[in-house]
Amino acid sequence: SCVKRIEDSLTSLPGVQSATVNLASKKATVRRDPGMVADSELSRAVEEAGGYKARFSAPDDTSLASQKSTDLTLKLK
Repeated sequence: SCVKRIEDSLTSLPGVQSATVNLASKKATVRRDPGMVADSELSRAVEEAGGYKARFSAPDDTSLASQKSTDLTLKLK
C-alpha cells in the first residue's frame, strides 16, 4: 500500500527510528535523530515513495533541525 511504501522509505533513512503515516489526516510523524537525517532527505523519501509532497509543521518557532519528532503534512502532487 501507499502508506507502507512511504513508511518504509522513511525508516530506511539513517537516523530515522520510526515513521507513521495517516493518509486520511494527510500527516506523517517521524521519530528521528536530527543530527543524522536532514529535512530535505525526509521530503525526498516521501515524494519518491508515494507521489506526495511533504511540508513540515512545527508546534512553535523551534528549529526543526533540533526536534526528535517531526510532523509532516502530506499533499498530493
